[in-house]
Amino acid sequence: MAKRLLIWTGLLFLDLVIAVLILCAYFGGYRGLLLVDQGSEHPQWHNVTPDCPDTIPELFQMEYSPWPLPRDQNLSAIAGITLQPGRPVVLKGKPNPTRYWNIVFYPAGVDKHTSSLPCIDCSRVELEPDGTYVITLSATPAGKNWIDTGDASGGFIFMRNYVPAPGQTVTLPAIYYGDRLMQPAKEVDDVR
Repeated sequence: MAKRLLIWTGLLFLDLVIAVLILCAYFGGYRGLLLVDQGSEHPQWHNVTPDCPDTIPELFQMEYSPWPLPRDQNLSAIAGITLQPGRPVVLKGKPNPTRYWNIVFYPAGVDKHTSSLPCIDCSRVELEPDGTYVITLSATPAGKNWIDTGDASGGFIFMRNYVPAPGQTVTLPAIYYGDRLMQPAKEVDDVR
């Protein structure tokens, strides 16, 4: 009887190890997402829009985007960033062909989805002469499009693009740490 119990316990343990390995393989392409709200020295845009081919797993969508809109009305993405004194995070991009877009900063550990989060939207962004924008995230005022990060050491930026024009390309901005390019702009073609 003890031998049979030992065999079943061993098989159960082996089954658990296999399940963990499968989960690690599945989430392997999403390294860093478990702690995306802590920031990253190597920021990447992660798509949180349902039905897009490169959407992050639903587990993370529920954590970071609990009210996702359908793909034809929304294209949203998140990127974890770290903040250091004297090194602003700079977003460089172009306005998207949408009815509305915004960028929100979620400091690490903050309650999600509050109305007091630092943000900027398409109605307040001042464009450069060439039609692009530059948005600076830092603790001290910088530039005409500034998002105050307060005393946060990291967090994530969330870009929402609501009701994109059919057949158009939506672009997520390039991410710079100071003058150093960390993540080039990312285009998403034909969002519908």
